[in-house]
Amino acid sequence: FSPVVSIAGALSSEHQYRDAFQEVDQQALFTPVTKKTWTAPRADRVPELFREAFR
Repeated sequence: FSPVVSIAGALSSEHQYRDAFQEVDQQALFTPVTKKTWTAPRADRVPELFREAFR
């Protein structure tokens, strides 16, 4: 197996849980096939989460 890092966009938080077009629980989708999933609630957390993912 090869390691894979997937980066996906998401709806803005104001549209979450309102049956917005193409809304999907990405963490639930990837959990069965990954060791770990993260969500960046703010853009300033992205570098920290990248470091964790590639650690």
